[in-house]
Amino acid sequence: MLKENDQYDDAINILAKGIYLFPKDIKLITLPSHCYILKNNIKDAESNHKKATKIDPNYTSVRWNEVRLLLKNKRVSEAANVASETNKEFPNDIEGLSLLGTCLRINGETQNSLKFLNRAIELDNKCAEALINRSIINLNLNRKKEALIDLENAYQVKPHFVQIWPLLVNLKMEFKQFSEAIIILKSMIENDPKKAENFALTAACYYHLSEIEPALIAYQRAISINPNYAEAYNNIGIIYKNQNKLDLALKAYNKAVSLHSNYAEAYNNIGVALKEQDQLDQALQAYQKAISINPNYAEAYNNMGNALKDQDKLEEAIVAYNKAISIKPDHAQAHGNLGVALQDQGKLEEAINA
Repeated sequence: MLKENDQYDDAINILAKGIYLFPKDIKLITLPSHCYILKNNIKDAESNHKKATKIDPNYTSVRWNEVRLLLKNKRVSEAANVASETNKEFPNDIEGLSLLGTCLRINGETQNSLKFLNRAIELDNKCAEALINRSIINLNLNRKKEALIDLENAYQVKPHFVQIWPLLVNLKMEFKQFSEAIIILKSMIENDPKKAENFALTAACYYHLSEIEPALIAYQRAISINPNYAEAYNNIGIIYKNQNKLDLALKAYNKAVSLHSNYAEAYNNIGVALKEQDQLDQALQAYQKAISINPNYAEAYNNMGNALKDQDKLEEAIVAYNKAISIKPDHAQAHGNLGVALQDQGKLEEAINA
């Protein structure tokens, strides 16, 4: 139970007492090796594995640990061979099916991998290892909904398995499950309180939930850990801009570009804030900078068009809007803005078709 809850050190200590009393119990002896593998302590894992192999090299868990160690040592083909041969002897061993599927996935044999992973999950729908590996395949195949379902099921079984947390958070955010993502992020922060990205992701979730103060606090925590976190400053600027605190927004955006001189999005945001302050020439300079960094930045061209239109430079504005549309044909705002500019020129038929 301790191993399943990722309390590996406690499990190893308890197992050591059991092995002292029953030094030939192969089932007991294989367990510490697996714990060490999960802890990524390969030296002690190999030492324990050798002891188990001397007692019974054909015991299934001994073979599965051999597969795990081969994988850890990046000997994938050898691991797949051992797993395949053992699977022939024990075709319904769930642990083995999952491991063989894992080997085949790493080896790029997607369809074969799915065959064994699916079989493992059919036999035990709580087999976390199989669920996780199948989710990775689904992600690679862009089947994100299926990947999320598998990861959620794995998380229910092994909520302390830290390796799946980032994948799960990213998918939950993509599917707009922000409250659930925050719950996992709190665990990630507790596990690694010095990782600024986790605070930034938490902030993004709060922002999408319209919980602005917690979002700002989380971004500030991210910056306190990493003072050079340009993206966090940019996102703080977005929050202030949405609150119509334009001076604070510009301060944050400018800090972002001071840290990351090729940050096109931040320059575009500077332009938006300056335009709202009627500083049109400075706004145009910011848009030009964004476009010089990213020549395919449709949003910056659209915003440039807006600033030019406000200066009554309709021909130049139309050129900018058309450029935005050529980059992103489905840019609804650019189409709408182009139509208005053409209408202002009295070109009603062209405006209708814009």
